[in-house]
Formats: sequence, C-alpha cells, structure tokens
Amino acid sequence: MNTKKKFLESKKINDYEVLTPTGWVNIDAIHKTIAYDVYHLVTSKFELFCADKHIVFKDGKEEYVINLSKGDFLDSINGPIEILSIEN
Repeated sequence: MNTKKKFLESKKINDYEVLTPTGWVNIDAIHKTIAYDVYHLVTSKFELFCADKHIVFKDGKEEYVINLSKGDFLDSINGPIEILSIEN
C-alpha cells in the first residue's frame, strides 16, 4: 500500500469554476502535489502539459493520460478530438 501523501500544500480559493461533464463546478482549493512524470499531449485544437495520472475522458470514460496513445480520440465539448502526439 502506498502511504505517500499526494498533496503537499493546499490553498483555499473562491470565485473560480471549471467545466465538467455535468456542468460548471466551483473550485474550493488548489493543491501542490508530489512530483509526477509530465506528459505533453498535442491535438489539432490544444496542447496540454499534465501529470501522468491526469484524468481525461475517452469514449465516455475516465482515462489516465499515461494510458493514452497517438491516434486515440478524446471526448471534448466539440466532439471527439484526435491525439496527434503524446510524450513523456
């Protein structure tokens, strides 16, 4: 069992929202986390630098970025979007 803490620091915030599959949701805090491998994910619409365990949606299901491959399609607000490259 991994007993390592994920969050090293937390800071309360207000007046900030994020769009989720079920609509806009208030964010209550931001966190500094333990070190993760960083992935660079590129599509025709955006680039994302994120943690290996960052969650995105693929085929209506949550998926870690570490499990994605070039050619996979992510769910987006504008429909499916293809991953052009993904590098660690």
